[in-house]
Amino acid sequence: MNKKLLFKLKILAFIIIICFLIWFLGIRPIIVFNNNENKLNSAGKRYFEINSRDLPTGERVKSLSLTSLYNGGYIDEDFKNPYTGGYCSYDNSWVKVKKIDGEYKYFTYLECGILKSFIDHDGPNIKLKGKSNITINVGDEYTDPGVYSIVDENDGNIEINDDNLVIKGNVDVNKIGTYKISYISFDSLKNKTIVYRTINVIDSLDKRMKDDLSDKLSYVGNPDNNYIMFSNMLFRIVGFTDKGDVKIVAAEDIANVNYSKIEKWLDEVFYNSLDDDYKKLIVETKFCNMSIVESNLSSFGECNLYTKKRLVYIPSIMDINSSSDENGYSFLRPETASWISNKSEDKKAYVVKELFYDKDNYGKNILSVDYNYNYGVRPLLVIKRGIKLLSGDGSLNNPYVVIKNKKINGGGKINTGKIGNYIMYNNIRWRIIGITDDGLTKIISNDNISCSTDKLKVTTDYSKNVLTYNPKKNGNIGYYINNQISKCFDASIFINHEIEVPIYKNKIIFGDEIETKKYTVKFSAPNMYDLFSARPNIYDEDKTFSYWLTNSSKAELMQGAIYDIGLPENEYISFYEKFGIRVVGYLKSDIVVVSGNGSYFKPYILK
Repeated sequence: MNKKLLFKLKILAFIIIICFLIWFLGIRPIIVFNNNENKLNSAGKRYFEINSRDLPTGERVKSLSLTSLYNGGYIDEDFKNPYTGGYCSYDNSWVKVKKIDGEYKYFTYLECGILKSFIDHDGPNIKLKGKSNITINVGDEYTDPGVYSIVDENDGNIEINDDNLVIKGNVDVNKIGTYKISYISFDSLKNKTIVYRTINVIDSLDKRMKDDLSDKLSYVGNPDNNYIMFSNMLFRIVGFTDKGDVKIVAAEDIANVNYSKIEKWLDEVFYNSLDDDYKKLIVETKFCNMSIVESNLSSFGECNLYTKKRLVYIPSIMDINSSSDENGYSFLRPETASWISNKSEDKKAYVVKELFYDKDNYGKNILSVDYNYNYGVRPLLVIKRGIKLLSGDGSLNNPYVVIKNKKINGGGKINTGKIGNYIMYNNIRWRIIGITDDGLTKIISNDNISCSTDKLKVTTDYSKNVLTYNPKKNGNIGYYINNQISKCFDASIFINHEIEVPIYKNKIIFGDEIETKKYTVKFSAPNMYDLFSARPNIYDEDKTFSYWLTNSSKAELMQGAIYDIGLPENEYISFYEKFGIRVVGYLKSDIVVVSGNGSYFKPYILK
């Protein structure tokens, strides 16, 4: 066979295949579909020939579904999709009849997968006024915004009146719940469209605050109804911002940090620890950080200097003064000393405390100190207005809850917990600081560790007047914690892990360590800049006292520690000073939860 003939045969075969595909994939399915369409139309006409009394009068339209015609015996065979062999839609396929100019006209629609009749089968487009999802506070008035327009592809604009639009549903504004309003319209062929509007009647944080505050913007004194849980941490509601959003502040110090590095710590440590669901509630805000001279501390006036927009900051003197009662008391004046955002002068800033009792500053609430010192940080956030309240009454023991707690069910692993969750193990309350990439759960004891009935209080090796934390050196506080503390309780669920001890040239300043030393340990003291390393004082104000920290300095007698009153050591530790022990450890990845919900009052109980 010559090449020319072979080429012609290939061309012929290709044409035959193309024709075959066109027939089976194009022409034949359409012929089958059209035949079924005609059968459906004939069945509808036959029905009305037999049941002429059912024919519509006036402008009405009578519709018969494929299902009703099949069940009535007007169609003997199943209609199937020519491509897939599946059944055509019995409910969406229909025959409609309408009297036009004195004669009955039939309209047939058949739906078989991608094959559909070209007849108008879609209802009109209903466009609502306002939002399709509306949230209101319980007790508020609700007026339905109504419908903006009704437009049909064939009929054009349809007049909005009772004949063309049916509205169903109601809203009980005095009862919390979700309500649905339906808007129903038809075109001239009675093709129906339904759109919905959802109205959420909620008890919101704003409403509770407005009920509490009346015409005020801030909570004053020491209210017992402004507590709120935020990302497994207890906060207190400060009040409304000028824009109507909600300002909240941590109910206790989260850590002790230098004012000079406070923004860095807030961004890198605190904010990154928040659950993503809570981050979505935070409003970027410009916070007040103007400098104030000491003579103006009690009269705040107007702030004239703000930060760039930030997600988190710390309270200002304005917040403290606006929350102070007639006696000058404010829940923003803590038992421990915490930073406020205002500077006093170059390299000095203010800390606030309920009262300072030392000889030189007795009776003061606010004190100007070196901005490189470590003092408490109470993060301040602004969250969106209109947040739905899920539970709580705002009290210390029953704070407001705005996001459902995703607790670990019995049998679930503890490493699926959240930062801030509480754990009870060996009659010691712990708190989750973080979860490592390899599934270890980093926790800190909420109280100082006791052996038998006594809380430990120990000193450390003062050789060469240097207090570098060293778990490998006998006599050092690091060595004692790693080797002796496990004798106070069952440590079998903890695992050895690597820690980095930060060492500073002189002052202990966040991020300014000149070197770190790595050790493999089971237990260590907290790092000053860890979450929840500051002395707890909400639930445990009479329990946790002084304790050691890992932060060390090459300077003489300089190591991190927290004193009994909750203040960090910012200068030198006296010879033979004794401090208690709070412990940081890592739980094994396979440790499971027996019960609890991770809160302080219902901590997770471990197996």
